[in-house]
Amino acid sequence: MCSSTAFFRRESGEDLVLEEVMHVTPQSSGYRLIGLLGDEKILEDARLVEIDLENNRIIFEPST
Repeated sequence: MCSSTAFFRRESGEDLVLEEVMHVTPQSSGYRLIGLLGDEKILEDARLVEIDLENNRIIFEPST
């Protein structure tokens, strides 16, 4: 099983959003992330900018 860690990138650096992300679903203005144990996070006004499978990282940024 392969999971990734999601981060939200800002000018000041990267903030951890959710560890062990197993599922990412686009929503109307962002994304819904579901973790290995059912944890759920909704990212509003976000855009997906990078998926790094080698390092198990998913990077989001503000959409505006």
